[in-house]
Amino acid sequence: RLFALCVTGTSSSEAFWKVYSPLEDGIRLTFKTEDFINVFLDKINNVDIYIGKVNYKSTKEFFKLDANKHELISELNESSIGKSQIDLMIQKRKAFEYENELRIMIIPKEKKTSKKLSIRADIRDFTENYSLDPRIGKNQSKLFKEFFKNQFQIKLSQATLYDEIKRGPIILD
Repeated sequence: RLFALCVTGTSSSEAFWKVYSPLEDGIRLTFKTEDFINVFLDKINNVDIYIGKVNYKSTKEFFKLDANKHELISELNESSIGKSQIDLMIQKRKAFEYENELRIMIIPKEKKTSKKLSIRADIRDFTENYSLDPRIGKNQSKLFKEFFKNQFQIKLSQATLYDEIKRGPIILD
């Protein structure tokens, strides 16, 4: 009954590439949340959309029951997704704070529905940039770029995380 998309506000990070692209073959998509939501608002109805920045807590705080536990139990017993569950879904341990995460959740308004939420959209309608893993080799990068250009009319660039900084000579007196 819930569709969730987890994204980051960080443009590039060595940790992201290593965690989410361990085979060094990932592609980062860049988009504006507003563009993403607008594309899907035109295609879906009878849903609630929640957007929340993740709240990072210490492990001790994370596992401590809060004051809303009765409300949470009530929501679970009613098989409904409410404020208490939404609040829980935007909590994460401090160990993941580097992710700088934002969560977009789409929840059908009908409580008991067997319908699946199916949405077709062209990714190019809401994405702005596509970047290849900065660790990918030149030959593989060339193949990816040609394939995406020919098959999807998408221009890939190479993430520049490890590019050398161009500096002038250092002169010591």
